[in-house]
Amino acid sequence: MGFLTGLFKFALGGAIGAAVGAGVAMLLTPQSGEELKAKIDQRMEEGRQARAEAEAATRAAMEQEFRRMVNDENALRASPSNGTATTTSQP
Repeated sequence: MGFLTGLFKFALGGAIGAAVGAGVAMLLTPQSGEELKAKIDQRMEEGRQARAEAEAATRAAMEQEFRRMVNDENALRASPSNGTATTTSQP
């Protein structure tokens, strides 16, 4: 579990650092209002995409770790009959 905690802290630190850096750069760069708004919109979209990618990677890592811990490669996979995740482990 230490690996996932470290990974989460690293990703969170990177996201915070990127946000602070982008904010400082925008404040110190002289631009017109429309240019600044367009740049902020672009950065926000990039941030959303980065968050979604980080979330997917973290989820996959956590699911894999859970499967390893319960010794069941099918744990948390969608059930073909009803589409819900299964959490049963094999004895």
